[in-house]
Amino acid sequence: MENKTLISRSKEHHLWDWAFYISYFYAFNLAFFKTTLYSELDIFDYYYELRWLMFIATGVILLVLIRDILFVYEDRKTQIISLILLLIALPGGWRDDTSSRTVFLFIAIILASRTRSLRTILKVALYSGTFWLFISFIGSKIGWIEDLVYGGGRHSFGIIYCTDLACHIFFVLVTLCLLREGKLKIYDYAILIFANIANLLWIRGKVCAVCLLLLLLGMLWNQFVIPLFSGISGKKYYQVTRNAICVFLITLPVLLALMSILLSYFYTDDPGIFYNKYPIMHTLQLRYEMGCEAFDLYEVKNYGVGVWEQGYGSSTTPPDSYFVLDISYMKILFSFGRVPLLIFTGLLVYTGIRAFREKRSYLLILMVIVAIDAAVEHHLSDISYDSLILASLAVFDTEKGGSLLPSKLSDTAKSKS
Repeated sequence: MENKTLISRSKEHHLWDWAFYISYFYAFNLAFFKTTLYSELDIFDYYYELRWLMFIATGVILLVLIRDILFVYEDRKTQIISLILLLIALPGGWRDDTSSRTVFLFIAIILASRTRSLRTILKVALYSGTFWLFISFIGSKIGWIEDLVYGGGRHSFGIIYCTDLACHIFFVLVTLCLLREGKLKIYDYAILIFANIANLLWIRGKVCAVCLLLLLLGMLWNQFVIPLFSGISGKKYYQVTRNAICVFLITLPVLLALMSILLSYFYTDDPGIFYNKYPIMHTLQLRYEMGCEAFDLYEVKNYGVGVWEQGYGSSTTPPDSYFVLDISYMKILFSFGRVPLLIFTGLLVYTGIRAFREKRSYLLILMVIVAIDAAVEHHLSDISYDSLILASLAVFDTEKGGSLLPSKLSDTAKSKS
């Protein structure tokens, strides 16, 4: 089903759109670079000297967003909601903390994507992510950077930790599935199958093994199983059942966030609850244990506190004191605060609502898988990982090329600017 506000064609991209895409490109690539071991090489020190451009990128995104609110959005309700969300998130951008400022930038990018091409945004994420994964892998093979190998033969292939590598691969493939709108080609499925095998053999990210498998099965279900129900789609019992399932899936991010918080707060190491027979259960136990410790050490605030974390990243030597908030909902709650947690969780829910309204079953499936991943991994608010959350507001442009503004909004922008 095509979006009613799809793109009208024009010969030149709008200047403001290019400002948005270039700023997102820089922010995504700098954030991704920080997770590679290239940062350990002196020859790449100049790259870190360009970090000040992140402030410029933030300023550009804010200008684009404010201009959209004042001159592009023709709906007063949209203007008010966007302005309120920006003002609510703004205090987080003033914290003397690079991570908090980056999260604020990510929120601003999500809000500014409302009149932008999702296809272009996803291409920036897909091509940039694939590029860094490729050069990191090649660099680790030819000796430019170290391939950190952890217990059991878990390779990082140039990324700071094997789990981060697995998560990068997972989100790059989520981006690919979004670009394909759930209609994958044979070679796309081959890539998904290879990613699952590669993770099991060489990376061994336990959580990502589950999410990569869910991604493969979810796309197969969307493309080949759901169409089989078309013959009964008009039946009342089918519609009632489908709607009930969709409501549950749409609210799943909220349920997972509450579950993560409660299981962390009331954590117990009772083996009857977390039996260590399976590695994935031991992983969950460690996650909730760290969450419980966070409640003992830190106070929950609206815009977070300075959480000290120490993990295995960039080294195979166990740290003296291990403490990492791996659950996204917990990390956002403590590091960035209640407000960003409500915003990110709300955007996931809104993505599900949009998928239901526009009959995009693949989008709902991808949202659910990302929400599940966020209940164990900490990348929901990471600008260089999570491209799915941009699908909550950006314009679905299924046609190739064309103006990067929806026709209705494009006409409004031309008349007001």
